[in-house]
Amino acid sequence: MVEFTESETKENIDKYVERLKEIEQLAASDPEKLKASPVNTSSQRVDAVRASHPRTVTPTYRVERARRREKSSCLDDKRGALGCKLKALS
Repeated sequence: MVEFTESETKENIDKYVERLKEIEQLAASDPEKLKASPVNTSSQRVDAVRASHPRTVTPTYRVERARRREKSSCLDDKRGALGCKLKALS
């Protein structure tokens, strides 16, 4: 369900409705073409699994700063890398 704001003009809403009708007709006539959309963007369909994987998600500034702080404290630690691994496990 879509709810438009009060500032949206009737012309824009009508254009939106027309585009939805075009999409509906395309879905009925050629569903494979619709499934392959979008075709004119810099990236095609987003791989949801890869996009939500922890290694590919861009962390926020706070998370990145905390990671850097933790990394630098591990380097300063007298126990070295082993101390950081033990710290991470606990």
